[in-house]
Amino acid sequence: MYFFRSAIVSLFTDDNEVKKVTKEIWGNVCFFILLDGAFAIQQGIMKALGLQLEMALCVFVVLWLGALSLIYVFAVRNDGGLAAIWSLLPYCYCGLNGAMFACYFFRDWETISRKIKEENAKIAAGEDDAKSLTRGAFEMVNVDDDDTT
Repeated sequence: MYFFRSAIVSLFTDDNEVKKVTKEIWGNVCFFILLDGAFAIQQGIMKALGLQLEMALCVFVVLWLGALSLIYVFAVRNDGGLAAIWSLLPYCYCGLNGAMFACYFFRDWETISRKIKEENAKIAAGEDDAKSLTRGAFEMVNVDDDDTT
């Protein structure tokens, strides 16, 4: 994407001023896209582990309180504009990805594994009252090979 900047921008505009601004921010935009992809992967991990509340807290604190405040100060109050926003976003997403990673990295993985196995065994046995560690994120379906209906 980085190497095709001119071609991509030319699809949308012929304005030289716009092309100049995109040249300034393009490296940060490309880096942000990489970090945003890492955020999506971590979202999946956290949802699978039932850590939606922790994920929401990370997003709220890092993006809404931290990033929005920084963007307001540097882009609005100090007249940094679009260049300031795109300079800040990759750092903010590095912080967000780090916070989310810490949420699941420092968990007791042996306990999580044991509880998931216990939950799956209860589901497979047909026990409907199984308390879900993962709030339904993990579910094993017991399929009988003899059942052809």
